[in-house]
Amino acid sequence: KLHHLIQNFLFYTNLECAIADPSQLFALQQQRVVYPSNVIGDAALQAAHRAERQADLRLDLKDVILPMAELHLQKLVAELVDNAFQYSEPGTPVSVSSQIETLAEGLLYTLTISDRGRGMTSEQITNLTADLLHPPSPLEVKGYASTKPGLGWAIAQRLTTLHHGKLAIHSVPKQYTTVQIRFPILAIVLPAPSESPSDALSAAL
Repeated sequence: KLHHLIQNFLFYTNLECAIADPSQLFALQQQRVVYPSNVIGDAALQAAHRAERQADLRLDLKDVILPMAELHLQKLVAELVDNAFQYSEPGTPVSVSSQIETLAEGLLYTLTISDRGRGMTSEQITNLTADLLHPPSPLEVKGYASTKPGLGWAIAQRLTTLHHGKLAIHSVPKQYTTVQIRFPILAIVLPAPSESPSDALSAAL
């Protein structure tokens, strides 16, 4: 756990430094993920392996071209799926799915991560959302994890905002938590020719 906290501290600090540099920020926002199902599926599989809960993972993913860095998508999924496993019991499902939606904002890629675990009250969601609207500065981040819900949430929110997405949390105590992230789509692509994460998961069981 300490190692993960140190990794997140370094990742967040480096991310904030990159965002503060106009040239680095521009370069980050020009990156693309062509087959996000592979990136999302691999990150979710690794999280399931860390939790020793491969059998609990459910994947249902679509492919598009997303305007974000592959490393950032991987980190975003890893943090949220790690949380889903951490706050739910072995033997209960953790679902990672995506779909293409047409909303008022245009064509969007909706990534949904759900667990059947501890859940949160509306007050807890309100407090968490308020914290995420004011992410820590690099100078504040060291003490953030001990006083706030967790640096992983702050990283997920920061990455979502950086790539023009929106994050929403829905939860019922002792029933479920669902995190939805919507990103703008650059284009829809054909399924990747390589083995899908779902096939890899089946082969691993």
